[in-house]
Amino acid sequence: MPRCRFALALLVATALVAGANAGCRRSEAARSNRVHLTVWSMWSGGEEQAFVRVLRAYEAENPNVTITNLGAVRDDTKTVRAIIANAAPDLFTLAEPGFLGAVAAQGGLRDLSPLFATAGLREADYTPGSLSQSRYRGKLYAMPFLLDAYALFYNKKLFREAGLDPERPPRTLEELAQTAATLTKTDSDGRLIQLGFAPIANRTFNAGDGSLLMHLFGVKLVDGSGTRA
Repeated sequence: MPRCRFALALLVATALVAGANAGCRRSEAARSNRVHLTVWSMWSGGEEQAFVRVLRAYEAENPNVTITNLGAVRDDTKTVRAIIANAAPDLFTLAEPGFLGAVAAQGGLRDLSPLFATAGLREADYTPGSLSQSRYRGKLYAMPFLLDAYALFYNKKLFREAGLDPERPPRTLEELAQTAATLTKTDSDGRLIQLGFAPIANRTFNAGDGSLLMHLFGVKLVDGSGTRA
């Protein structure tokens, strides 16, 4: 039975999924009464349970399909190595979208472009950024599953105390720097007691946070051709 390979990528703490697409399902079902798909997903705990419910819902709609999920596969290099060794799952998640192009360039992924159309999906239903990170050289190799949204959160009470307008947050990087300096406080010994701006909301720095900050300052990670770092 031919194996249909898809990729799921997360965007900035953006997440993207490839599903067991209807086109793949029908072509395989025509050759067999049963279709078994294996999935490697990054989630564990409650998040994995929620993801598995999605898989079970798909099985309910497609009784000839059985899906086995291996959770907590957070290291994308494990999946890349499995592809190289020809031992990859049918579907998998990618925490770092940057792996997508490299794997697709080596023929390790299935082009979902024709399946996207036959499934009745519309590009207008997706954010342009999510689909652009799912493509390599114009072909679609992944589908969005989860996207993180970034926003500037600020404390109006601290704004008032510092003499800043609580109804007007900073609108440029220059204003952000000035506001951060105004809000930052130290004690008589010079020890920091209030940080004016914390660019990372979660406790651990991740690639998504770094990529966002680099983008804001105009950093380019690849050349104009999009093929060289």
